[in-house]
Amino acid sequence: MDWSRIEVELVVADYFAMLWKELAGQPVDKTAHRKALQPQLNGRSHGSIEFKHQNISAVLINFDQPYVNGYKPRQNYQLLLEQVVLEYLESDRQLVEAAESSPILNPALRPVMGFDDVQALMEEPPEPGPARPGGGSRPTRPRLGVDFVQRDAHNRDLGRNGEEWAMELEPARA
Repeated sequence: MDWSRIEVELVVADYFAMLWKELAGQPVDKTAHRKALQPQLNGRSHGSIEFKHQNISAVLINFDQPYVNGYKPRQNYQLLLEQVVLEYLESDRQLVEAAESSPILNPALRPVMGFDDVQALMEEPPEPGPARPGGGSRPTRPRLGVDFVQRDAHNRDLGRNGEEWAMELEPARA
């Protein structure tokens, strides 16, 4: 059964509400959106609503617009859907402006962390746990053959050394 114009408008409005959140860097609960939308539609299943959201992604991609992450584009969509999406984009120019200035889509607009800020994020690796009581030959947990704490410490040292090396090269480039 074809989707009515009202159904298409509802699903498009819901999709763009999710896109607004995503562009603002807020988490999006797609399942909650589908569940809230379903009673407003004429007996549409969750799968049908999700497929329509994927169709909207395809329309947006075809017109070089951003789309909601996680909704893979499905190209086989009705013309009415394309019309409603384009009408929505035309009526809401703020969305296009928000997309252009979104740090999600334009990494150059993200705040730059200084070297000191990165150092503040570093933490020491955890100490290895105490030896097993009883010292029996059978381990209480399966051994994976990899010391992840040691590997983590090594990787952190490697990262620090690389950062220091890069900082030493920086004056030479100037």
